[in-house]
Formats: sequence, C-alpha cells, structure tokens
Amino acid sequence: MARSHPRALDIAPAPPERAVMLFSPRQFLAGSSRCLRFGGEVLLVCALICLYVGCVPAQNKGTIGAVLAQSPDGRVTLREVPGDLAAGRAGLKEGDELLLIDGIDVRQLDPKTIHRLLSGEIDEPVDLTLQRGDEVIRVTLKRSPVPRKLAPAPPDGETESPLTPNDP
Repeated sequence: MARSHPRALDIAPAPPERAVMLFSPRQFLAGSSRCLRFGGEVLLVCALICLYVGCVPAQNKGTIGAVLAQSPDGRVTLREVPGDLAAGRAGLKEGDELLLIDGIDVRQLDPKTIHRLLSGEIDEPVDLTLQRGDEVIRVTLKRSPVPRKLAPAPPDGETESPLTPNDP
C-alpha cells in the first residue's frame, strides 16, 4: 500500500485508500473540491496537488516552475526544480529557501497567499529572493506555462508539507 502524506492520516479516520479521491487537474483548477464522510465527520479533501507551483484557474496562467514545501516553522524551500522550467533555467536548486516574492517576506504567509504571489500571466516577471547556504540570491523569472505533471508525495518521515493552496 502506498503511503499518503503523513498529515492525511491525522485528519482521516478511515484507511488512506478510502480517503483518496482523484479528479482531473481541470476539475481542481476550476475550484472543484470534494467532501468525504467518515463516520459522520466531514472532511474537505484538498488534493495534495502542487503543479510545479501553479494551481491556477485559467489556462493562460503561469508558474515559476518549482515544487515548494513549507516547514512547521514557516520556512519555504524549493523541493523540486525541473531544469526545463523558469526556476531551473535560472539556476535555482532543490533546498534553496524562498525569502521574498516581489519584496514580500513569505515566512509568515499562508500557502494560498504564496500561491497567489507566485501565479501570474505567462511570461510576466516575478522577483524572488532566496537563500542557498550563506549566499543570498536575487533572480527575476518569467513565469512558464503550468505543466501537467503532479508533485510526488513526500518521503516517509518528512516533516515538511507540500505547499498547496486550500480552496476557499
């Protein structure tokens, strides 16, 4: 049995395979959410989908091209950086810590706000400030089209959770 995200087990009293509901990216991007009932409790299932940081409602929206994770202390790091998207082409790497988006400190922001700041029109620029070790990196990226590939589930025992915006 494949293990789902560790926090999913905390909120779903049913076995993980009963708690999973698949729906297409189009349904998710259109704001579709699903509720499941487990012994009288209602659980809002937000898919642990992080489309390389670009769960956006319109087809002309872009992304920076990286999977992010947020640790319990609020730090936001790049968990996956495909080389063929904007972040990878700019030389960003897995493990880089995201500090600022267009001058806004991300450490106190919720995932939905971070997502909103990173999303935008394709080819629209976004200024990022990151930290890699002791080095501070400033880059301006042009947002890429959102790819269809989904983010992988975090490995067993990982304390960071994927940064996924919640439905309103």
